[in-house]
Amino acid sequence: MITPKVWFKLENPKDNWTRVSLEEVEYVDDLKKKIKIEMAPKLDTFASSSLTLKATYNNDNPNEAVELHEKGELVSVLRLFNIDETNVKDSFAKNILLFVTASPGKQFNLLK
Repeated sequence: MITPKVWFKLENPKDNWTRVSLEEVEYVDDLKKKIKIEMAPKLDTFASSSLTLKATYNNDNPNEAVELHEKGELVSVLRLFNIDETNVKDSFAKNILLFVTASPGKQFNLLK
């Protein structure tokens, strides 16, 4: 069985749309960690906790996105948009678009 993937776009730093697997993702915090790994090396200097995720219901306008709380479950995001939660990861992947912002004030200092 293929694991569903959700679309996301980095808003800061800017990047194109790409997808990330929802395997082993139950909470928004898990999703932040997966996105950080997927976007290496671009996000290497940022802690996953410095990433802000916002979501829309199949709308690619970031101005209409709702910020997600890191302790929130994927199912709570579906409920927010009144999306069927029978198969959480499938519904999430088919209906949700994510926008990711990395806070510049929370970068790691890499010593060389």
